[in-house]
Amino acid sequence: MPLKYAYHPGNVAHSGSPEVADTMDAVARNLGLELTPLEGATSCGAGIIKQANQRLQLALNARTFAMSESLGLEILTPCAATAGNLKQDLEKLRSDNILMKEINDVLIKTCGMEFTGNTEVHHLLHVLVDEIGLDKVEKLAVNKFDFRVAPYYSPYFQMEGACGGDSVNDPEYFEQLVQSLGGRPIEWEGRVVSVGAPGIFSEEPTVL
Repeated sequence: MPLKYAYHPGNVAHSGSPEVADTMDAVARNLGLELTPLEGATSCGAGIIKQANQRLQLALNARTFAMSESLGLEILTPCAATAGNLKQDLEKLRSDNILMKEINDVLIKTCGMEFTGNTEVHHLLHVLVDEIGLDKVEKLAVNKFDFRVAPYYSPYFQMEGACGGDSVNDPEYFEQLVQSLGGRPIEWEGRVVSVGAPGIFSEEPTVL
């Protein structure tokens, strides 16, 4: 039985790196993932919109949540920033009933939708490890790669529950995935160091 999700490609797959979207089609087909595109869903805000207008980002993401709820599906994305921003905003709205009502008032007036909080956000890495299982991934891998790989974890993964049951302080899901595909993960200091996004827009000298 396929695992079913509402699919949000994220900013990168939707624009600068279309190969991610192409890869997702093949991954979903071979691993038994049934992805329903969130047609018309906006960017997650990438942590940038909220620097100027947090309520705008909350409203845009609440609309995405309402879309997934209307499909009866939880959200899956291959983008760490999208997973992180959506999860942060979902928790913020769930924890504040007054704020949720105010944002829902905006949704009802602008697009006739309403968000209840009855959805979840999943990153692809979490689904591969925790839901599908790396044993299955390893068996299905045809052209395994035997070279060294330096896994990098976005700061968005360093939030409790951001990537399933992986450790926040010392994550290892990426390394496990690389090994299941034949690769050799290496240890390096930068694996959990922020690259500065989206702070580069307001604090460029510090980030650089």
